[in-house]
Amino acid sequence: MTSRRGVSFGVRVDDLKLPLREGFRAAAGMGYEAVEICAFGEDVAPERLSGTGRRDLAHAIRAAGLMPVSLWADPGGRRFGDSAALDRLIVRTAGVMDVARAIGCPFVTLPIGFIPPAGEPPAALLNEAGRVLAGEAMRRGVRLALVPCGEPPETFLEFVEGLEPHGGADIAYDPGAAVRRGQDPVAVAMPMLSRTAHFRGADAYRGGGEAPMGKGDLPTGELIAILSTLDRPASWIVTCERECDREAAIRESLDQLRKRSGLRTA
Repeated sequence: MTSRRGVSFGVRVDDLKLPLREGFRAAAGMGYEAVEICAFGEDVAPERLSGTGRRDLAHAIRAAGLMPVSLWADPGGRRFGDSAALDRLIVRTAGVMDVARAIGCPFVTLPIGFIPPAGEPPAALLNEAGRVLAGEAMRRGVRLALVPCGEPPETFLEFVEGLEPHGGADIAYDPGAAVRRGQDPVAVAMPMLSRTAHFRGADAYRGGGEAPMGKGDLPTGELIAILSTLDRPASWIVTCERECDREAAIRESLDQLRKRSGLRTA
């Protein structure tokens, strides 16, 4: 059951800390409609996943009654601002895009790295990486969804808009991250909304850490309402990184999101 006007709720299935296929069944049993999968996990890493493995993965997701909405491809470290690692990271991310295409997943989501003002290192390197990744995604029929990394929203939006001639990219917005930085998550979201692929993340305390959904400072209902104004289907992908009973926390996150979207809980 989707929320208002095409907003669906998904979960980064790896955060359940279960074997992948068991995680699919658990997510579906909780009532989630979509999943994001960590692209470098043992069962999914492109260098390990054969053609047969990709078909089996697609079947397992759909057999659970779920949609694959995103592959999470955070390379860690300095990300694409590391000149020594750039070529390797691009090749590996292109492999993730191949997996996304094979399983029918529309988005490869990643933080490309903190984007400094033009002219400051590594701005040129990140621009090059963005152009190449956008083109690789376009050639495979998938979309690149970039996650802000704490730069001013206008800097990030300008970066994403600059990729349009090279294949384009969308935005995967984490409103909880804005709250943790002391920003107004609605004010940050609005300029980026037309380019937003999905919202992601957990509730958060202002200036603090991750919070149980509904217990922090995130104006969840208002954000769902904003997401529902898009003229295309959109998702909120729940993540959970704090130390807790992950299954209980992720189940409660969906209940809270449904309440704030006007849906009854399961």
